[in-house]
Amino acid sequence: MFITLTDKLIKRYGCDCEVLPVGSDISISVKAFINPLLFRNKLYIGGSYVPDGYCDEGHYVYIGESRLDLSDMPIGTTVRCGDTVYSIKHSEMYVVENQPIYNWAVLQVRERGVNAA
Repeated sequence: MFITLTDKLIKRYGCDCEVLPVGSDISISVKAFINPLLFRNKLYIGGSYVPDGYCDEGHYVYIGESRLDLSDMPIGTTVRCGDTVYSIKHSEMYVVENQPIYNWAVLQVRERGVNAA
């Protein structure tokens, strides 16, 4: 498998996370960046004004290794990073010239303060 520079950077600087497929007893270790999702527009759904850089503190963007495509996971799969568990809202693989570069997803906080198993 061809490893991209992006994958190398994610593996080196990313946080340790676990992907927990629903209905499975196993967890998949992965490195990823998880950051608050910042809205870019001043108008949001419904036309209400929000300030620049608004963060609703409930949605996050995930940038993870290309070896694991979260969109291939069963519905209900979660991601645990630190003491927070996230639900996957949407995920896609970023591909350039038929080469997967990284996986991105929109996550929503499901539980905070969860002890690692």
